[in-house]
Amino acid sequence: KDVVKDGTKNDLKDVLKDVLKELSERQMVILGMIYSEPTLSAKAISEKISEKTSEKEKVNTRTVERDLAELKKMGVLNREGAKKNGRWVIVQQ
Repeated sequence: KDVVKDGTKNDLKDVLKDVLKELSERQMVILGMIYSEPTLSAKAISEKISEKTSEKEKVNTRTVERDLAELKKMGVLNREGAKKNGRWVIVQQ
């Protein structure tokens, strides 16, 4: 399996075309954020999503952690390195 490190959002869509149908809108937003900034933590992702949405749509850090675990389980995402200094890697299918 190859790893996506550089490229455009179209590259991301090509890599994930088979999996995209199974992803929630929030999971797609999370992948987009990770694609742009692979060192983001679940807490930082949660905060960024909450900033972009209204008061009623705050996303809990635990929700993001569950989405990340599901993306890992699907084989879309891997974590490299330590918990604090690691980075997310989007895996090509």
